[in-house]
Amino acid sequence: MHSINKVLREGRMPSSRVYVRRFSMCNCLTIPLPDTYTAHGMTIDYFVRKTEPGEKVDAFKVPKRIDTFLWSPFNEAYNAARRIDGVRYTRAWKGPREVKDFGKKTLPRWSVAGFANELRRLEKRVREVWGDVLRVLVLYDNRNAVQRVREKMEAYDEVAVETLDWPLVRVVCDAPRCRSGPWHHYPLSVVRGVLEKIETLEEALS
Repeated sequence: MHSINKVLREGRMPSSRVYVRRFSMCNCLTIPLPDTYTAHGMTIDYFVRKTEPGEKVDAFKVPKRIDTFLWSPFNEAYNAARRIDGVRYTRAWKGPREVKDFGKKTLPRWSVAGFANELRRLEKRVREVWGDVLRVLVLYDNRNAVQRVREKMEAYDEVAVETLDWPLVRVVCDAPRCRSGPWHHYPLSVVRGVLEKIETLEEALS
């Protein structure tokens, strides 16, 4: 296995617009993973409307080729969203057009039907951009989130499982840090376990 510690220490992701092994829309969870570009804060709407393979769009780089696409409902379920120039952004957006004041102009969360439709848009666009790559659904461990967040996460996770026929990776965190710190900032041991599950799925297809 590649050294996650080395990736963390160097603090950089692959930036090639030609080929990256994995492209992730799982926010901070996958930033430490080797050979993985994480589009932190990228919404489904942004991915569908703005990304083009081999191009840099705002702060994001989209490679022409990947082997694995990783996606989690976390960003859409957890973060407040608003619309800018017709595109949906969430508070997690870290690019140069980050909007500071989301409080007064937030969009309502997706309904079950609306979210299912977004997922179908996502799957279609992934195929258009990268063809029949491995697509993996990643579900956060939300047991230590406050009740309203946990309920929203569970609802979105359920819709994703029902709508996307993708292999599933569940994050499991029983470490003390998951109970005492931000519930969604998992320790390195948990991130390493996520990588092992992803690599097992990849090896099954190799």
